[in-house]
Amino acid sequence: MEKELREEREFREQFVSGFNFQLLEDQPVDGKPCYRIRAEPKPSFPFKGEAKVLAKVKGDIWVDKEHYQWTKVEAETIDTITAMAGLLRLAKGTTFKVTRTLVNNEVWFPSHIEVQANARAALFLTAAVEVEMLFSGFKKYSVDSKVTIAEQ
Repeated sequence: MEKELREEREFREQFVSGFNFQLLEDQPVDGKPCYRIRAEPKPSFPFKGEAKVLAKVKGDIWVDKEHYQWTKVEAETIDTITAMAGLLRLAKGTTFKVTRTLVNNEVWFPSHIEVQANARAALFLTAAVEVEMLFSGFKKYSVDSKVTIAEQ
């Protein structure tokens, strides 16, 4: 658990340090006012580990003005991304769009994910991929529990 937290922190630090950010015009998302920020990787930044993929992605991030949480991301690959020891390749121009929504004024969940990619797998399978996922009907429920101690 500690290792995962450290790696996540390092990834976030590289994102913050490895990109140039530009504040664009405000733009609402789902009727809520948001800052729109353009993020482009710094050409000479030495990304390491899992964060190496960040050098190949640029995009826009919308940040909710009230909660200071990202609510939307639109990103595009600016170079081919290789994964799984070269067995999977996403072509330059692959796009990702993710929108999140605040549920019960408590937690942010994805509400829409869209991916358009040209991919190659196992060096000989190619495919044009379009995926769209919509999430809705979030419900909060509670569970009652009782702890008992068994007698020995």
